Amino acid sequence: MANHVLIKIADAVADVLKGLSPKLKIKTPLFEFEIDLAGLAALRIDRDALEITLDRCFIRRRLYVASLEMESLHFALLSALEIKEMLDKRADELSGQGGDHRHILDLLLPWASRANSLVQVLRDRQRPEPAFIKDDQQSTEALMNFRREVLPIIGVLIVQLDEGPTKTAAEEVYATATTSVVSARDVSAIAAAVSALSPE
Repeated sequence: MANHVLIKIADAVADVLKGLSPKLKIKTPLFEFEIDLAGLAALRIDRDALEITLDRCFIRRRLYVASLEMESLHFALLSALEIKEMLDKRADELSGQGGDHRHILDLLLPWASRANSLVQVLRDRQRPEPAFIKDDQQSTEALMNFRREVLPIIGVLIVQLDEGPTKTAAEEVYATATTSVVSARDVSAIAAAVSALSPE
């Protein structure tokens, strides 16, 4: 794991797992969530669900890593819609299964909500002629906001995975998403969005 954002997230998660902090906090401009030791432990137990979700909704999706210059409005909309539908389907699948999946659901629901917000903007901005994201300010802002909001959530899920092909693939996509297609300021905001709370 060479990506410095994932290293920071992993360190914050480790502080909670070691009992050095009572909770992990994820805070973005539109979303705030805290998860304690029991919740993080439950996520690790739920690793099969994590792997399937990350594979379908992150690793296979170019929306997180496509450059604004190369991504068309049309294909960005299709990708965002697929992500939203897959996240909704995963939430329904997990809700209908036996066992306790509430901690992963707590993270999937805001991810799906952010994808839905992106879908609404991109749908409104569609044009009859082909266009790229970079050519439309509202679409550009919506996509960058989506990335800033969901990459902290995705980072927490990735560091909970056991070592293996899925984790390696997810780390590679995450490294691209947090180095090649967002600004240095955005990378700092993504890293700062996840923190271990100080003991009271």
